[in-house]
Amino acid sequence: MATIRCKSCNLVNFSTEPQCKRCKQPLSEYSNFVDQRQYQANFEQQYQPQQNQSANFQADRFSSNFHEDQFQQAPMSCVKCGGRNRVTLQHFDTNYIPAISYIGFFMGILPGLILVRLLKIKHYLSAPFCGECWQNYSKISSKEMRGVLGLFGGFFGGLFALVLFESILLMLILFVIGLGLLISGQMYKSKHSPKYKKISRKEVIIADPVIGDVSYAK
Repeated sequence: MATIRCKSCNLVNFSTEPQCKRCKQPLSEYSNFVDQRQYQANFEQQYQPQQNQSANFQADRFSSNFHEDQFQQAPMSCVKCGGRNRVTLQHFDTNYIPAISYIGFFMGILPGLILVRLLKIKHYLSAPFCGECWQNYSKISSKEMRGVLGLFGGFFGGLFALVLFESILLMLILFVIGLGLLISGQMYKSKHSPKYKKISRKEVIIADPVIGDVSYAK
């Protein structure tokens, strides 16, 4: 989808948005056209296409028939690493959990999980990924699940070890192993996810390494 950069605050929005998501200034078709042409010019300077493709694109670019759909046909860049090798548009989701929902854990693990489940908001997004980054991103769910199961396993296994073997040391070891699995899953998620600058109830902003901030709004 084509993007448009706000001339007031420099945030990149979708071209279908009537106004900027950050500063609420109107977005004009002219600024969209200029921003797209500047982006394509920068791309051509850094990545030289084949000679015949370059000649065809240049002819279209400086003709009166240059439109957004032609710009969208230009190679996409990965939202994670900025690469252009085997890049395809992928659909994924991210969650927003209000901080107040964690209060439920003071009443116990089960009430906390129920409150998080009820208040969690899921954002459905689309962005280009290269093959390697998407493969790594696709493993995040399994890594997180392993971490959560490891934490619960370490907690209840530690209690079982304390009751059955009366060993505080064994209980602590199991606790640490479970906590380590949880931290490992979260570190993997942080490393292989796109760079989120903001996640709120109404908006998600991703820092694209090539075009800058991209806003997704409900």
